[in-house]
Amino acid sequence: MIELKEKIPNQRFLFLFVLTTIGVFYWANSYSFLQKALFILIFSTIDILTFKQVIFNEKRIVILYPFFKLIKPKHIDWGEILKIILCFRSGLTHGPMLPSYLEIQRYEQKSIKVYFHPTKEELDLLIDIVESANKKIVIKNNPYLPC
Repeated sequence: MIELKEKIPNQRFLFLFVLTTIGVFYWANSYSFLQKALFILIFSTIDILTFKQVIFNEKRIVILYPFFKLIKPKHIDWGEILKIILCFRSGLTHGPMLPSYLEIQRYEQKSIKVYFHPTKEELDLLIDIVESANKKIVIKNNPYLPC
């Protein structure tokens, strides 16, 4: 069985945590240290709870919320999927707030977007999994193509 499990995107969390911390300490001069720390904690927690993790295998796609256990994982069978779009974005052209994403388009329901930036090996494995399920994958701005 072939399976691809995405890594948790810690660079995005670190960037947002540093940006929030600098912003709070720069613009919130009239607040106490505890109020600033509480503000940073709230925004960091919101960001952590929105992370999604994707697992691909030959039977289905599973979307997990690894830090928020109250939401049940979404199981999407390959029969429900129309196609998969993988859009690569670089930090130089789109900035760190618009990372690469994977869009799962389904027949009768709305599509699901998940932030996802695979390595070359993970991309090859993803293509193998999608093609073995007889589905179409569209890759935009592939950085791994030879020049």
